[in-house]
Formats: sequence, structure tokens, C-alpha cells
Amino acid sequence: MDDLITVGRRAGLAKEVKMKLRDVISKLSELNELDDISIASNYKDLSPDAECDIGQDLQSDNKIIVSVYELEDIILNLKEQKENYSESDYIRAIKFYINNDAFIEIN
Repeated sequence: MDDLITVGRRAGLAKEVKMKLRDVISKLSELNELDDISIASNYKDLSPDAECDIGQDLQSDNKIIVSVYELEDIILNLKEQKENYSESDYIRAIKFYINNDAFIEIN
């Protein structure tokens, strides 16, 4: 059975999809690499429960925006260093990437 993202995009019903950051992370492989993710949270409040908009050509409105491609790379880098990463690990990795335009190194 297709999920909401696939059905909405195929039917042309949804230009943007909303979901929590933890769900975005778990469904990364199902998202279009050309999409952006607008995290409706300021940097300090970035959490797994942050509401995200997923789509193309999203407007910033002072929200954190990363591409699906960037988020995939952030998570892949994290997995290469720590196979069983936690939600707090991926939040730290995202924050580090946003601040430094570089991948985190986990000690």
C-alpha cells in the first residue's frame, strides 16, 4: 500500500507534505531528493517533534531549510560513525551541519 507522500504526489494533490522530523528521518528513502525540508522550528528548539514541510521551492520565513539530499548525507555520515544512533544524535548532527556546513565527527 502506498503512503501519503506517494499517493499525494502521484495524484497531484499535495505540493507540500507535512510531518514531524522523526518521521522525515524514517522515510528519507521515500522522499524526492530534489525536495526541500522546512523545519518549523528555530535552531534552539530543533527536536524530533519539529513540524516540517516537504516540497519544492519552499519559502524560508526564518525557518531552517535543508534539502532531502543534504539530510540523507547528514544521516549517512552519522550511520557510518555510529550504527545505532539516537534521536539526540541526529539532532546534534543536523545542528552541527547547519552551523558549520560540515558533517559532525562523533567521538
